[in-house]
Amino acid sequence: MEFSYAKGLVGQAAESQHAEVFTTSEDDSFIRAEKARAADLATGLLLPIIVDGMSEAVLEFYTTEPVEIDTQLQKVLESVAIQIGRLIERKRHLERIEKEKEFINKAINSLPGLFYMLDEQQNFVRVNQNLIDSMGYSREELEEMHPLDFYLEKDQQRMIEAVQQAFIEGKATLVSQLRTKDGKLPWYYLTGAHFHQEGQDFILGTGIDITDRVQAEQELERHEQLLQSIMDQAGAVIYVKKKDGTFLFVNDEFLKLFGLQKEQVIGKRDVDIIDEDDVQIMRESDLEAIETGKPVELEETVQFKGEKRTYLSNKVPLKNVEGFEECVCGVSTDITERKQAENQLRESLNEKEVLLMEIHHRVKNNLAVVSSMMQLQAYESENEEVTSELNNSQSRIKSMALMHELLYQSKSFSKVNIAENITELLEHISNSIQPKEIETELNLEPVDLNINQAIPCSLILNELLVNIYKHAFPEGQDGKLHIALTENDGNVVLKVRDNGVGLPDDFDLEDPTTVGLRLINVLTKQLEADLTYSSDEEETEFELIFKKMKIKGSASNLVE
Repeated sequence: MEFSYAKGLVGQAAESQHAEVFTTSEDDSFIRAEKARAADLATGLLLPIIVDGMSEAVLEFYTTEPVEIDTQLQKVLESVAIQIGRLIERKRHLERIEKEKEFINKAINSLPGLFYMLDEQQNFVRVNQNLIDSMGYSREELEEMHPLDFYLEKDQQRMIEAVQQAFIEGKATLVSQLRTKDGKLPWYYLTGAHFHQEGQDFILGTGIDITDRVQAEQELERHEQLLQSIMDQAGAVIYVKKKDGTFLFVNDEFLKLFGLQKEQVIGKRDVDIIDEDDVQIMRESDLEAIETGKPVELEETVQFKGEKRTYLSNKVPLKNVEGFEECVCGVSTDITERKQAENQLRESLNEKEVLLMEIHHRVKNNLAVVSSMMQLQAYESENEEVTSELNNSQSRIKSMALMHELLYQSKSFSKVNIAENITELLEHISNSIQPKEIETELNLEPVDLNINQAIPCSLILNELLVNIYKHAFPEGQDGKLHIALTENDGNVVLKVRDNGVGLPDDFDLEDPTTVGLRLINVLTKQLEADLTYSSDEEETEFELIFKKMKIKGSASNLVE
């Protein structure tokens, strides 16, 4: 039978935590007394049920006849109330344990990494869901497995030692690969901590997947090894140092040069390793690179073990590298042997230059001697034809002598500025032949010719000019002479124009009748040139066109 909750006697029993005995016919303070009498209930016993020290409920007993409750019976009933209270306490305690267990399970399974518990025999006592998902094994499979099953053979001893360390020292860490069910080998950072519970020892462990970090570190290490290998095999001294001269990096070539180990250099200043006088010069270029933010290239000399070595150094400021803003990277290549070879080559070239100058000087002098002999012979000869030919030959020799004079005065011994040669040749011919009032106009571009083209070109011009001065202008006639020299796309064009009497009717370049014309023909072929002319009563013009080339061999070959 259920009765509504009321205060009164029930409330007193709950509050006092003692039994209350009453009769329904006499005690109206019992709120359900009227209902109890209607149900023919006579005597009642109220027993409080105490849970965790508090009255949780009241247990009610009734008789149908008015009786006095036996003390023994009351004790039995009180014992029943006590047991009910204890049952309620136990049930609630178990409920709290289940909730705590559920909370712990949720917390463990929510951990981002692996969670596991091992006993002294290294059997799995507990694992979280993430371990199951990550390793790919079921809980049933894990119960049959040993932790070593997850490790490669090469890592198993390390794992055993780490577990032993955790049991002895209280904690341990391990970085290792774990083998999953599908054969993958991710990297994990594993921790283990020892604790003792109810006479047993356990290891509580966690694992964080660090595969990405390890792979990034391995990739970085590979790049560092590649960079170090490149620098060590570069054949140059490479270093990085601070503004104050403290070395932060050096390669093998640097260490070999000074006979040091890396730990003897890194963190040390340049003055601790290199001669102080040399350091001062190096510091100036270091500071220039750092302060201007621009690369610096220079030659540096290092005194080491009584020997001076010369280096070509390139210094680059590391302005965009975090942590190295006031540092400089130097790359120094040993050019000692090259400098020695350059000096020897320079000395050899100077000797050859002197020798060539002497050769050209002697050739010029010898040609001058031959020219003078021809001039003497011409003075002694009474034959006008012989005298004329001697004078012509003398002019040709003078043309070649002028070429060697220009070579002697030039910085180059293989080519000359033909424009300068034309000017001097014209002056020589106008002075050597009886002076005439001839107005000359020169339009000469600076054209450098190989000596093997310059000499035949000069000889052709000599023949043309001699012919003009001798035959184009009769006695008393004024004249104009125009010489033009141009170069276009590697083609040299020489034009000689006069306003003299013109060429004779029987003039034919293809069928020469004089030594001069035959010489012009031979030299034109030697140049592989085109020589054309035009002549009328007003003017005569010769045009010589040839390809500018580098020709090796003798300067002239007049024998066909």
